[in-house]
Amino acid sequence: MNGDSSNPGVKSQASNAADLLAKPMFCLSLTFLVLLAGLVVAWVDVLPDPVDQSLATATQSVEALTNDFWHHPALQTGYLLFGLLLAIWPLFLIEPLYVRWLSRGR
Repeated sequence: MNGDSSNPGVKSQASNAADLLAKPMFCLSLTFLVLLAGLVVAWVDVLPDPVDQSLATATQSVEALTNDFWHHPALQTGYLLFGLLLAIWPLFLIEPLYVRWLSRGR
């Protein structure tokens, strides 16, 4: 048997928990990568330079362009994606602690 000979049920309970959590954690890691990729695209590829002097015309000052930057949809989308990344990150920390806690036998 794979577990400790004094208490084999505890090790199998931790193994069962790890097996049970494997697919959801894999899906969560893929979700994390998709959110991170979306964040990079939103903030690096889509978001314009906030103080691009060449875009300033006689009718539109640099201050107006900077103000438009803060209300750009890509910036707001990036903040949403960043918030979702922060929201799911603790699950990656909790899962191994939970499995370790089960392996020690409560």
